[in-house]
Amino acid sequence: MMHNVSVPFKITDVYEGFAETDGIILFTGDSIKLQFQTKDAIFGAIKSSVKEIILPLQAIQDMNLRKGLWRHNLIIRMSDLKLLEEIPKQKAGEMKLKIRKRDADLVSSLVSNVKLEMANLSLKYLKG
Repeated sequence: MMHNVSVPFKITDVYEGFAETDGIILFTGDSIKLQFQTKDAIFGAIKSSVKEIILPLQAIQDMNLRKGLWRHNLIIRMSDLKLLEEIPKQKAGEMKLKIRKRDADLVSSLVSNVKLEMANLSLKYLKG
């Protein structure tokens, strides 16, 4: 199982295109950690502090990788909207992270491992 491997991501068109967010997503075994920073899109000189959000696997409803021609999009849907309140451009508990094409294998492994661990948690819950 792949733990503690980070995958870089980007969120574009933040604040109507005046900013963008760069970060990493990390699977820790029982949660997903997001670390990110938003900066102005023109010069990159104005930056927010680095933020960190922990998303417990129990709160993840779905996680899918949509492959595109130039970039891939990692879509994560949560059951708790409050967990995503600091993520730019999230809508209704769903966020879209842009992943570079060269990181496709890494993010595919991350998604597979997260889904496997989510299935294991469901089995443990059903067994009581």
